[in-house]
Amino acid sequence: MAASSRPFAVDRDGVVGGEGAAAVILESREHAKKRGAKIIADVAGYSCNYGTPPSGQHGSAQGLRQAIGRAMEAADASAADIGVAVCHAMGDRMDQIDAEVHADLVPNAIVTAPKERPVIQARHVASGELAVASLALQHGLVPPTVNADAKDPGFEIDLACKARKTDSRFAIQSNHSGSGNAIAVVLKKD
Repeated sequence: MAASSRPFAVDRDGVVGGEGAAAVILESREHAKKRGAKIIADVAGYSCNYGTPPSGQHGSAQGLRQAIGRAMEAADASAADIGVAVCHAMGDRMDQIDAEVHADLVPNAIVTAPKERPVIQARHVASGELAVASLALQHGLVPPTVNADAKDPGFEIDLACKARKTDSRFAIQSNHSGSGNAIAVVLKKD
């Protein structure tokens, strides 16, 4: 099972199903301070978009590109600001879209697709990925992508093969579907 999940791997061959969940509390800064909460990160920007997949293809680079670009714009964050990217990659044919769009829009980001973690095994569990992005900023440590040593050489992303330190103040988390829906959230370290 440990070698089954292979996001961005040259020999990726599909999604590994699983169960998992994460809870992320979103509240105003004012409310969090009133109740004495430790603020980990701010949602600096977000966007939800749709791009029609090309005929016969699964997923839409256009939709993901718009979501990430517009979330960065809403956060007033440049490509150079984004140091961490937690992405959708599931070890399937849509990994190509993730790699292409992240290489283009956030070329300096350390990319991770932590699908081996129990909390993120289920398809489209964005709350788990949002938690990973928040904790990466809080601890200054980007978790590794399982089996990253087998990365497809055609993917021009800085994929985390092992845990990597970061001093970035911004992270982006994105998800997209085979039907063309895409969402991105930019987090800013508190």
